[in-house]
Amino acid sequence: MEKIEEIIINTLRNPKSARQIKYLALDLLSNALNINVLADLAKKHNIENRMGYLAEISAIAAKKEGLSSYSKLNKLKNQLSNGKRSWAYLEPTLPEYAKRIIADNPQTKYNRKWKVYSTLKPKEICDWVKLYGLKKNAPSLSRQGAY
Repeated sequence: MEKIEEIIINTLRNPKSARQIKYLALDLLSNALNINVLADLAKKHNIENRMGYLAEISAIAAKKEGLSSYSKLNKLKNQLSNGKRSWAYLEPTLPEYAKRIIADNPQTKYNRKWKVYSTLKPKEICDWVKLYGLKKNAPSLSRQGAY
């Protein structure tokens, strides 16, 4: 059985939908991940920018929602912040017209920093935290039924 860190990396490499990316953000908030393993796997598969972007916006959401995962996500973000980056789509299955719309819009400072085109923002993650009641459940967040 795959470790959760491997599932996250594989989904970031070959996501099937934007919804899976959102669930990855929720997994990051769970505080149950091995950050060092996740950073090493992201570097091994050359997806530091996607993982770093997701870690940073998830850290912002965790801080806003008062979740303890903030410090681990910040550490992950810092481990991934060094390195050469080229622009990538966090959701590569977006239709071409959606990619053109995103590319024409001004990017947030996080999109520019990590060189990642994405529609996922910290506010959306905060909304998901509220929707799923994760404040009380965050340490034991389960992926059951996520896909």
